[in-house]
Amino acid sequence: MVTPSPPPAAADRLTLAQLLVPSPELQPPYTRASLGARTWDVLVRDGDVIELWDGHGLPAGMVASPELRARSLTGHVPRDVVVGRRTAAWVHTGSPRPVRLCILYAARGYRPRNTTGLDVSQAAVRPWETCTLGGLRITDPTRTALDVATWLPDDEVQTVLLALLHHGVDADACLLRLDRVASWRGAARARETILDAARVHAEAVRTGSGSPPSSSR
Repeated sequence: MVTPSPPPAAADRLTLAQLLVPSPELQPPYTRASLGARTWDVLVRDGDVIELWDGHGLPAGMVASPELRARSLTGHVPRDVVVGRRTAAWVHTGSPRPVRLCILYAARGYRPRNTTGLDVSQAAVRPWETCTLGGLRITDPTRTALDVATWLPDDEVQTVLLALLHHGVDADACLLRLDRVASWRGAARARETILDAARVHAEAVRTGSGSPPSSSR
């Protein structure tokens, strides 16, 4: 006669949530490759996975951080470049997501040959103007704000700048850095745009009506 094993002690029992924790090699952001194309398509279709960047996503309800957004770009960013402008603003704030991935390369640096899905620009980016997120070099929030104020079209620029200001970018620090660059192309437009956005942001904070633009993860 076989004696049944005693039930595990309470301390040894695992909850359902613990059992469903993904293995170390399968941590968010999930990828189409790690889950398999069919599983990925079903989870995205049913809203169980929300796509961050093409083929990278998070479980529904999980809050995306700058680190996770940056990690979702892994595999899309060529070597020896800096993620900047519109895409850097999305990484830092989550709102709104650009269609193309903006990368910056140095004047004598490597320019990617395959530019599919990329918005490629030449720019001088100093080491202290970048930060590392998700293993990628990304323009820091202040440099990102300067680039946004300089290069984004009129119908987008204030929305993106307000998102950066809401997430802690200091307009005065942006203007100070702008003053320290003697040959910043489009400096007059950048200054005016930052000042306009700062006034809108300050008024929103004063009246209590300030809220970040809707997040696109």
